[in-house]
Amino acid sequence: MSLSAKHKSLKSKRGGHLSVELRDLKRATTKHSVQAGCGTGPVLRWAGSKRKLIPKIRELFPTEFRSYIEPFAGSACVFASIAPASAILSDINSELIATYKTLAASPVEVANRLSRLDMEDSTYYKIRSKDPDKLSAPTRAARFIYLNRRCFNGVFRLNRRGQFNVPVGKRTGPMPSKQELVAFGAMLKRADIRACDFEKTVERAKAGDLLYADPPYTSPGTRFRGEYGWDAFQMADETRLVSAICRAAERGVLVVLSYRGSIAKRLPGWRRHHVTVLRSVSGFSAKRRRVVEVLFTSPGLTGLK
Repeated sequence: MSLSAKHKSLKSKRGGHLSVELRDLKRATTKHSVQAGCGTGPVLRWAGSKRKLIPKIRELFPTEFRSYIEPFAGSACVFASIAPASAILSDINSELIATYKTLAASPVEVANRLSRLDMEDSTYYKIRSKDPDKLSAPTRAARFIYLNRRCFNGVFRLNRRGQFNVPVGKRTGPMPSKQELVAFGAMLKRADIRACDFEKTVERAKAGDLLYADPPYTSPGTRFRGEYGWDAFQMADETRLVSAICRAAERGVLVVLSYRGSIAKRLPGWRRHHVTVLRSVSGFSAKRRRVVEVLFTSPGLTGLK
């Protein structure tokens, strides 16, 4: 189906008038292939990452879109897999975003500093004890990557003083190579990278943009212990998220959401997709079980593929 035909379909489904921006979208749209292997891998591990779901997620993406947007960047594994020409990446985690900005600007400097660090547990705790605010940008980014790749299960967690407190993990694998850091940094240079609340990023999405949202899963009664940072997504933010992505869909934004299935009743007209994936239990790779992940697509995505 051509892009103009897709827009006509969107118009009939919403029953409203398309904005001038949507009518002119064809001139501004960047076309992307969702074939496997068009991007590269992320350089970070991330608890809750959808890396194993990338093939299914990309099946739900349209073949044409204006710009790619992720308001919960995390490891940015989906972004890395499609390597879009235009993107907005954001996260409330300012340390993560600072790392991405530095990788975009100075990947070789980050790689050189990372290569000086050994894999001893004592080195991990020494690096963890450093105050990132007192480090240069490349050293700070190298510290973040090192701790991320060596910590238990790729968890990012802060104590009440705002200090990273995750213990060292076991069998965590090697550091990313200079080539991997340079390749990932080159992709990041094409993105507008910001540390901000998810709602600000969702509000920036325009008609024809593709927005993929993967917030931390939360539910009533969940005990919060500083995972993803103390200002990270929590149960109280769920209503804001639903409202923001629904407004975006009304504007003609193409939205894919990864979240718990019980939210379905708050997304009328959205399509629900289920995919089974093998997950570690409590972070232990020896204990794995199959779980069902749920994906939602906005009404505008129906029939686009």
